[in-house]
Amino acid sequence: RNFYHHVTHSRASSVHAAEKYQLSDGRLDLGGHLPRLAQRYQYVGTLAEGISAQVIQADDAFRYGKRVGIKVIKRQFTECALQEVSTMRCINALDVDDRFHLGRLLDSFSFQGNMCLVLERLHTRLSDVHIDAPLMSDKRGILMSLVRKVAIQLFTTFAFLDTHDYVHADLKPDNILLRCPWQHRGTYSVPIKVIDLGNAFRVSQANAFYDD
Repeated sequence: RNFYHHVTHSRASSVHAAEKYQLSDGRLDLGGHLPRLAQRYQYVGTLAEGISAQVIQADDAFRYGKRVGIKVIKRQFTECALQEVSTMRCINALDVDDRFHLGRLLDSFSFQGNMCLVLERLHTRLSDVHIDAPLMSDKRGILMSLVRKVAIQLFTTFAFLDTHDYVHADLKPDNILLRCPWQHRGTYSVPIKVIDLGNAFRVSQANAFYDD
């Protein structure tokens, strides 16, 4: 009887430990109480939460504390996460020199049932860029300059994806981030990265996604 009680208690403790950081809706309970993820990434803060994932920033202990972004996928979207990892690895391998403005996957791992994608740390969403100009005429001029700079980079991205038979399938301002912190004055340089390849697919696979 004592042995049975010990085994039962041990199993219950193991289950409790495995669910320690899990929430009932499939998310992680984020915060400074998290252990070092994958024995490498130390939680710093939460950047965003969406329908299928949470995005956090963390310091990479293996790279002298370099800041990274980690996309923590809800448990019920694990299959989609695995597909995104596969897609990003393929696209990154085709763009070895990082010339075509697409987000980079640095690492991936599972933490208590949640798939985690380690991404390069990016900054302001294009939709959140604020133009600081004293006159409306100046603001219009800066805006047109920004549109041209962003458009050129996006056309380069589209051409690259098209060459390799890929469709992003979820392009919108929220999925275009700046590579560097936004500078309110000066040259208004806007190097961008297109992110969120979770819905990307090859044109040759279109029939599997769309009936038309």
